[in-house]
Amino acid sequence: MLARTKFYAATPASDEEVSDAQWLGILTEAQYEWTATIAGQYPYAMLGAPALMSTVDGGETYFFSASVRPFAVQIMDSKNGRLLLPSTNWDPSGGYVWEGERIRIPRGATRTFPDGAPYARYIAAPTAVLTTTGTFTLQPDWARILLIWRSLVKYATIGGLRDPTPYQIQEDKAWYGQPEKGDLGVMGQLKMLNPFYGAAAYAHNRDLYGLDFLNVNSSYSPL
Repeated sequence: MLARTKFYAATPASDEEVSDAQWLGILTEAQYEWTATIAGQYPYAMLGAPALMSTVDGGETYFFSASVRPFAVQIMDSKNGRLLLPSTNWDPSGGYVWEGERIRIPRGATRTFPDGAPYARYIAAPTAVLTTTGTFTLQPDWARILLIWRSLVKYATIGGLRDPTPYQIQEDKAWYGQPEKGDLGVMGQLKMLNPFYGAAAYAHNRDLYGLDFLNVNSSYSPL
């Protein structure tokens, strides 16, 4: 990532203007920003495995592992259990209220769970990449070209000494694509990874086309 960024910036091999550590700092900023953007557009590309939460007040609040402040979350009552629905603090029928690094059971109630706490799938903010042996974690990995172009936009705006427009054009092209040429860009590709994922909102024992009266084990079949 560092080498490609410096290549597109056309910097000399021995550059005294921007050090490798400074480039990595810019790339880290870019990764944070693009992780947040992708989390808002298609979070399923980066949701992790279910992780057990923890409580310090007997079940009134539960913290995410390592006290992270996620970009996106799913809360389940057990590792393989049902999804808890987000709510407000005044609604006693709600599942939880999200408060940054923790969730709260509505109305100051306490709740216990089979494993002692609920499980969370979430997108954590990426950690800083401080050395050339560090790892960038934005997923999918082919979207990391966005980090390069965003970093170059930031680089060009340092001190207002360069024109960021060429880099901004490349970043926009990478993200939005060129639909008139069949290029969906990273955003379009993400949304097409699983175009029917919205069906997850339906109960699994219901037919999406309203054919609930048909028994799946019967000899009937839709035309």
